[in-house]
Amino acid sequence: MKNKKLIKILAIIITVIIVLAITYVNLKTTSTNLKGVESYQITSDEMYYNEDSSSNEEYSEKIIYTSTIDLEVKDAVTTVEEIINQTKEMGGYVSYSSINQEESYKVASIEVRIPTDLMEDFIAETEGLGNITNKITSSDNITETYYDTKTRLEYKEAEANTLIDLFDRAESVEDVLLIQSELSIVQEQIEIYKAQLERWDILTDFSTITINIEEETSLDNVNDIVRFITPGETGRAIVRGVKNSVIFLANGISFIIRIVATLFIPVLIIGSVTLIIIKKIKNKKINK
Repeated sequence: MKNKKLIKILAIIITVIIVLAITYVNLKTTSTNLKGVESYQITSDEMYYNEDSSSNEEYSEKIIYTSTIDLEVKDAVTTVEEIINQTKEMGGYVSYSSINQEESYKVASIEVRIPTDLMEDFIAETEGLGNITNKITSSDNITETYYDTKTRLEYKEAEANTLIDLFDRAESVEDVLLIQSELSIVQEQIEIYKAQLERWDILTDFSTITINIEEETSLDNVNDIVRFITPGETGRAIVRGVKNSVIFLANGISFIIRIVATLFIPVLIIGSVTLIIIKKIKNKKINK
C-alpha cells in the first residue's frame, strides 16, 4: 500500500514539473519575439538619429515657387487662349481658369503649373501680353523637411519588413495579433509619408503661377455708360419728372382724405357724446 502511494505522489510531481516546463518554454518564446520587435524599434530610432546615417548625403534642393500676376489687356478671352497655348508648349498644364463678364468688360483668372526651370521664361512671355499692374513671387525651401520625411519613410519600410519576418515566425495567436496590430500602424504611416512626398514632388517640379486678367477700360468699352444726352431725351425726362410730381401730389392728397374720412365718424360720435355730458353737468349745477 505504501509503495502505491509513493508511486502516485511521484507521478503527480512529474506531471507538475512537465506542465511548468512547457509553460516556461512558451513564455520564453513569447518574450523573445516581443524583445525582437522592441529591439528593432530601438535600433530604428538609433539609426534615425545617427549622425553618420545617409541623411548627411548631398541632396538637390527642394523649393516650392509660386507667383501671382495681375495683367491688364485689351481682350481677356484672347489672352487666356494665348496663356493656355504657351503653357502647353512649355510642358505645363492648366489647373484652373475662369472668364466673367462685368458691366462693360471681361475679367479672367487662370492658374497654371509650369516646369520650375522654365518659370522665369514663362513669366517673361506673360508680361508681353499686356500691362503688368502687380506681380508677387515667393519661394518656400522645404529641402530639410522633404529629406527628413524621406528618411523616416525608409526606416518605417525597414521596420515593416522586420515585422513581416516576425509575423512569419510567430508561434502563438497572441504573437500574431500583436505583430499584426503593430504592422498595421507602421503601414499607415508609410502611406502618409509617401503621399506627402508625392505632393511635394509635384509642387517642386512644377511652379504655380496665377494670372488675374482684366480688360482695359476704353471709350469702346464704356460707350453705353458715357455718351451725350440729346435734347429729345432731356424733354422726355422733364415730362416724366412733372408726371411723377403730379402723381406724388395726388397720392398725398388722396392719403390725407382717406385718413380724415376714416377718423371723421369716430371723432364726430365721441365729440357729440362729450358735449351732451358737459351740458348735463352744467344743468345740474344751475338747478342746485
